[in-house]
Amino acid sequence: ELNRWQKTAFILACLGVLMITFTAGRIPWIALSLAATFTAYGVIRKKTMLGGTAGTAVESMLLIPVAIGMLLSSKISPVTIFDLQGGLEPLKTWLLLGFGGALTALPLVWFAEAAQRLPLSTLGFYQYISPTFQFLIAVLVFKEDFGTEKFFSFLCIWTGLAVFAVDAGRKARLKPVEN
Repeated sequence: ELNRWQKTAFILACLGVLMITFTAGRIPWIALSLAATFTAYGVIRKKTMLGGTAGTAVESMLLIPVAIGMLLSSKISPVTIFDLQGGLEPLKTWLLLGFGGALTALPLVWFAEAAQRLPLSTLGFYQYISPTFQFLIAVLVFKEDFGTEKFFSFLCIWTGLAVFAVDAGRKARLKPVEN
């Protein structure tokens, strides 16, 4: 059950997302789908008894048939996976795929461990860290347009995050230290 500060933070974040939706003039299906599926993934990881490493290993094994199917179909198709990567030589491509897989696995293991240790409300708000950095890079490095509408949308989201963080910090100070 969310307390009143967490509810306020949630409402502010939702208001910011709604403002972005209305100013864009269309529903951001991809962003909402990613949010919904990753939320479901977080709930599933919280409910499973497997640790982060073991759970990620099981997930990877379950996806092996899909990956093999994609590789086999790419050999038959005139456009292969490697052509989409800019025509890299096969050795470089396999090295990039291998290292990319390892770099992807680490955050998934860490997320799975965090999902079992943290309340889902806390985990959900931590998910705003990466998009915030992506936003800062887009605006500051790539000079992406940041008008008044976006400013107020993000202000609502960040205010919600600040309210949540202050409430979490207050609760942490009030909680007795266990030895």
